[in-house]
Amino acid sequence: SIWEGFGYVLVEAMIKSKPVVAFDITSNPEIVTRDKSGFLVDYPDVIKFAEKVQLLIDNKPVRQQFGEAGKKSVLERFRLDERIGEFESYLLGNA
Repeated sequence: SIWEGFGYVLVEAMIKSKPVVAFDITSNPEIVTRDKSGFLVDYPDVIKFAEKVQLLIDNKPVRQQFGEAGKKSVLERFRLDERIGEFESYLLGNA
């Protein structure tokens, strides 16, 4: 797609230790750390996108490294209990 509100599918993949390839659009760079938890590719370069997918297919160590980094990132940055607390503070005017 050319626009994403928030890449939930990226977070879902990362929490399962899956490396990701995504276009460098909207919120994707906030979720994926370039060349650490996945690849970000300039839109609409589908050739480069396919090359990055193939690189992950061919390179198990990179898949594992990105997968582990992605899971760690999600656990550190997208904790539900912390987000609920932030939301409650906002609703109560404490933010």
